[in-house]
Amino acid sequence: MKKTFLTLLSALCALAAQAQLCNLHKGTALVYVVSDRETNEVRLDTAFVSDIASNGGQTIVKQSFCNRKAKAKDSIFDGQDAIKFAYKADGTTERIVIDEEWGTETMKTLRKELAAQGGILPDETEFEKELDALAEREKGMIAIPLKRDAAKGETFPSAKYSLRAGFMKVGMEISKGKYEGTEKVTVPAGTFDCLKVSYRQKKSILYLPETQCLTQWYAEGVGLVKEEVTDKKGKRLKCSRTLLAVIPSESR
Repeated sequence: MKKTFLTLLSALCALAAQAQLCNLHKGTALVYVVSDRETNEVRLDTAFVSDIASNGGQTIVKQSFCNRKAKAKDSIFDGQDAIKFAYKADGTTERIVIDEEWGTETMKTLRKELAAQGGILPDETEFEKELDALAEREKGMIAIPLKRDAAKGETFPSAKYSLRAGFMKVGMEISKGKYEGTEKVTVPAGTFDCLKVSYRQKKSILYLPETQCLTQWYAEGVGLVKEEVTDKKGKRLKCSRTLLAVIPSESR
């Protein structure tokens, strides 16, 4: 009996250590305060849990930014308009940094920006058909495994993904990924026990690279609680994102 109890206790502890580090309730709004040091701008970004779908034994969770400020990007180098997670059957969570959807949408935006500058480009409809077919053949993504039980200082593998059509190319690479341990973080939304991760991200659009370092804090049942973006040397803070509120769908 004692042995059975200890086995059950160990299993429950392992499951607790692998609880989902994202929000699984469709319609929930996560409101962030974003402070951009480079433009001296402070704004609110609201991400709704817009889609939850089963795919190959895992649940894909998409949080879409909906406010006009977050969507009105000045450049294709600006941030993505969605956050994605993959919650697996074994209880582990992955943060999807990019996938082929990011690749195709970025390429389409790139074409529009080049067309606005008077560039001679292929027909838009034919280009998008070709691009969608290309992305389907070259499916791929970069994902960070969010391991609550990872030892402090443990690393996770580097990864990269790119998509090319004619002379246009977009790509992203992460490297120097590391688990920084667990940390209690206080933000306007409250105090959370978080997994802290850091990595270096290199984004390349039309062969123009942009490199920056990211540190992120994730909490159980919530997802991203805090994020800091610095220059490629990891010294100068460029932008920060902190969770202001979590608003369940039934509260609105």
